[in-house]
Amino acid sequence: MYPIKLPDSLKTKLEEGGIEVNVKKNIQTDGGKRGGPITWYSSKVKIEENERYRELDYGLDGIAPVNFLLESDFEHFRFIEDYRGVWSKKMGILECEIYEIGGNRYYYDLINKFSQLIIGEKRKIDRDPLEPNNFDDEKIRFNIDEFKGVKLSIGKASKEFDILFYSFEVGIRPYTTTLKIENINIEDHNNAKSTLEEFANSLFFGFELNSGLALGLLKRSENNGIKSKSLRFSESSRKFPTLLYDKNAISLYWFGKATIEMPMIQFLSYYQIIEYFFPSFSYKDAQKNVKELLKDPRFDLNSNSDVIKLIDVIKINKSKRGFGSELAQLKIVLNEILQAEEFIELIRSNSKLLDYFSKKGKDSLSRKLSKKVFNLSSQNDQIINEYAARLYDIRCKIVHTKSSEDSNEGLFPYSPEVSILTNEILVLEEIVVQTLIYTGRTLDVNPKDRV
Repeated sequence: MYPIKLPDSLKTKLEEGGIEVNVKKNIQTDGGKRGGPITWYSSKVKIEENERYRELDYGLDGIAPVNFLLESDFEHFRFIEDYRGVWSKKMGILECEIYEIGGNRYYYDLINKFSQLIIGEKRKIDRDPLEPNNFDDEKIRFNIDEFKGVKLSIGKASKEFDILFYSFEVGIRPYTTTLKIENINIEDHNNAKSTLEEFANSLFFGFELNSGLALGLLKRSENNGIKSKSLRFSESSRKFPTLLYDKNAISLYWFGKATIEMPMIQFLSYYQIIEYFFPSFSYKDAQKNVKELLKDPRFDLNSNSDVIKLIDVIKINKSKRGFGSELAQLKIVLNEILQAEEFIELIRSNSKLLDYFSKKGKDSLSRKLSKKVFNLSSQNDQIINEYAARLYDIRCKIVHTKSSEDSNEGLFPYSPEVSILTNEILVLEEIVVQTLIYTGRTLDVNPKDRV
């Protein structure tokens, strides 16, 4: 292999496809054992994705990768937002990576299952990645019956898909299984995305009913959310534990940790931890309010208005768990656990969170999830109540999904907003941790006293 510049033929190909490309010359002055400087070229191409662009790197350090690009039609394809999928208006093609729900993405397992499902027998596939037959896409794809010229097939990904989603080495391509829709009229990105979802849902539902094989379109992880905590050394990890946590509440915490790939479930798990403490916190709050009311020398048992005030204070929630509405109880817990300054600092200490919650207007991601917003001003003493209203609104969108509810649109597993739910979860998780610590009690190390 020899370091090469971007050939004019490839540059022309990219330009004709409307793809911007930038080539960078890299020089390593210390050539190691070779002695002299080493020169290589890297190329960045920008591919459109629903009015945005994704940048891809290609290290063209050999002839084979260049020929691989030249022999493909990848310049006519664009990304499908939220999915590991591509579409081409010119080629009339949609293609998306798929996986077995509750199973895996392992290529050989999926291909064998498709073989049994579509042709009634397992298909022997050589596992050697250098085996030429493994590069023949048509030989490892299973066609569904055509309808009005539209073709559906499942099998090994096309070279165009591989180029756009996976780095490749000379002569080696990754093993990826995709659903491919061909000869389909596509007007724009949104049309491509909705068409992919509709066809996949119809096809996969039939597969599951007829054969028991449950498939899904693979979603693409985006950086809209905040990454999970990284491992770090801490002297505190050696300390003997001092607190005992409520076993039901902590079980919800661990369940939330286990559902990191399912943000809606994770959000609800964490929310339920706060909800679990509604009765104890609201009873405590009601007792305090009753005492304050009865201690007031102006309180008059013969006054109807004063008696009504007392009734309002001790009004039991309709679920008979705690006092007041669910939102009112949520506010009680959060105001007991959090200080406004601490909450504001939690947001401001993370630049991505600050950007997420501060942006306003139609491009605001946080407003897409909920129009209930809070003011990050340090003078805002109502910020905890404002956050509680937002938290409750998102919870209702997940729980209430009736199609007739016009007042509160539901949040569904594959709604675009779900990809940004991780931002909300990061804040909620920190509040949940504070709640568990606040409600913890001293750990008794004497086992004979423990039931």
